[in-house]
Amino acid sequence: MENIPLSDILAKMPVEELEQSLNDFLTPMMEYLPEERLRRIVPEVVRGILARETPVIAAMAQSTPRQERSCWAEAKRIYRFVWNERFNHHRLFKGLYRIAQRTVAEEELEYLVIALDPVNLEKPYTKKLEGVSTVHKSTPPDLKGEARLAHGYPATTATVVNTAVPAISYLNWFSYQTADFLSENREIQRSIRTTRWVFPGRKLCFVGDSGLDDQKTSLSEVR
Repeated sequence: MENIPLSDILAKMPVEELEQSLNDFLTPMMEYLPEERLRRIVPEVVRGILARETPVIAAMAQSTPRQERSCWAEAKRIYRFVWNERFNHHRLFKGLYRIAQRTVAEEELEYLVIALDPVNLEKPYTKKLEGVSTVHKSTPPDLKGEARLAHGYPATTATVVNTAVPAISYLNWFSYQTADFLSENREIQRSIRTTRWVFPGRKLCFVGDSGLDDQKTSLSEVR
């Protein structure tokens, strides 16, 4: 069966209602930005990621309606937002965690199930990009059906999965090559501690796939 591109689906949806819903969802994050001009860019960025199914800025800018501005102008807006020195990624993280708090508060749950997911993001053919690491990839496998080593970056996420809408309580994309990296076990501990900070007083149940069996995470951190 032929797949329908997500951009075609979004194009047929009611624009005003979609924009209002997106703005309402992102409000906790936008409140951490210092001025209205920067806040207006956040929905554009998210809309571009959804429409083009990629975080690549050049592709995201292609989702801009042509009557508003050119792709190049939109790309420049996003690049200026990313490199703006009036805020940093920690503010965006706080906004993301506030969205998670709001999502959980809307439901009456006895406890939260948190999925810990260490993943490896591949950057094909990349060798000189800042902090690029050698990561172990099992999907997709090599030509022999086995896991392989590739260039990319490791990442760790913690996500509430027993809510109607998943809520992210920790997200970090890091590098084995930078001075601030200690260990992947440390990243997992940080994800647990941050989740406890995001949801104080809540009963939490942390789960993970078989890959976490290789990590020497202290039981005192999990309990």
